[in-house]
Amino acid sequence: MHSGSMEQILSILQRIKQALGDLNREYGFAGKYFAEMYKEIDRLTGNIQKLDIFCKLNIESLEKLIDLLKEHVESEADQVIKNDLTNLISDLEKELSEKLKNLN
Repeated sequence: MHSGSMEQILSILQRIKQALGDLNREYGFAGKYFAEMYKEIDRLTGNIQKLDIFCKLNIESLEKLIDLLKEHVESEADQVIKNDLTNLISDLEKELSEKLKNLN
């Protein structure tokens, strides 16, 4: 997830939480209803942060896979396999580039 988008979503969630707190203080809406909303906002915030970490981990894993394939290509004796792996690496790099572009 793009960090700018994540920050915007987290900011919106914080504003919602603040507005609920203001309403609760001003009008005395107390009890379980607002407490549950606060919990849901906190859950959403945590999930968004975990999603960002998960996306970064997947990108890192794909980059490591590409690096491992490149190392193998260097030592591969069979030219047909070498060509296939080179094409696979090229496709993976294009896909990774697209994913990174979409995240930014």
